[in-house]
Amino acid sequence: MNTYPDVNPGATGNRTGTGSSSPRRSYVARHWRGDLSFGVSYWLNSFLANLAGFVVLLGVGLLTAPDKHPLIFALTSSAAWLFAIAISVWYLVGVWRSARHHKARGGRGFWAATACVAVVVGFCCLISAIATEISTQVEYWRIAVGDRAMGKHELRILRGGRELEFAGGITFGVTEEVRRPLDADPEIRMIHLNSLGGRIGEARKLRDLIRQRRLITYTASDCASACTIAFTGGVQRFVAVDAALGFHRGRFPGFTEAELAETNDEDRRGLIEAGVARWFANHAYSTPNSSMWWPTPNELKWAGVITGVAGPRDFALDSSTMFGLLENSGAR
Repeated sequence: MNTYPDVNPGATGNRTGTGSSSPRRSYVARHWRGDLSFGVSYWLNSFLANLAGFVVLLGVGLLTAPDKHPLIFALTSSAAWLFAIAISVWYLVGVWRSARHHKARGGRGFWAATACVAVVVGFCCLISAIATEISTQVEYWRIAVGDRAMGKHELRILRGGRELEFAGGITFGVTEEVRRPLDADPEIRMIHLNSLGGRIGEARKLRDLIRQRRLITYTASDCASACTIAFTGGVQRFVAVDAALGFHRGRFPGFTEAELAETNDEDRRGLIEAGVARWFANHAYSTPNSSMWWPTPNELKWAGVITGVAGPRDFALDSSTMFGLLENSGAR
């Protein structure tokens, strides 16, 4: 006689877990697997994905800036960019899978096919956006690690503390570097700018500082590209006999034509506000970034870009002038 109670096979299955229902998946997982209805996947999750991406990218722009905390900005920007890619892939894959199940659920095949085409187009757009954004992210990281491509720069006090020379690339943080000697020595009334350019945003800040301190700007050799923005901050502006100012449109990798047009128009207006003739500003910011316009001293004077051409004794000899003298001496 069997003294043990009958064992129900189903109960045994439940005890071992083979017959139990799986735990309910999260909303994110259900969309990814295509378990949600076609309408929810396509319409509602489109709104949610776009909203999430917008909030994250907006947060990066509001919380930090590349000129204040370049490393933090590069980290958060890259993280937000990767999040935007991830949520786009999540949305597109979920819609594709839901569309594939749509007809089996009793839906119309036309809408499912249309959604699949939209997903293919969406992936193509995503790949194009990634290809464009990569160059922007690389540029942010170049800024974060010191912007070596812009070249080194140096500051020197000249003529017994009455003049300051800035020579080299205009990288983020330069304005604060210039501010320190100006604060330490209020007798400084002139700044030498010898630079082939750099970051436009920092050049604008340097221009505003020069304008605020009512400094005279002077170029002994070349002041080109973003350097000309800082140069126009001077209450009076001079160039040496052999010096040159170079102008062209600004650029930033990954920016759209509309974004570049907006930032260049801002600098064009800034040139006009500094007292420069409109025809000159229009010519300067219609010059492609791949080339450089070097106007003559007469054009610069006529357009109001410079106050005049300085004589050899009007300003102290700076590093650019000394380097030129050494080169000429060696040539002879």
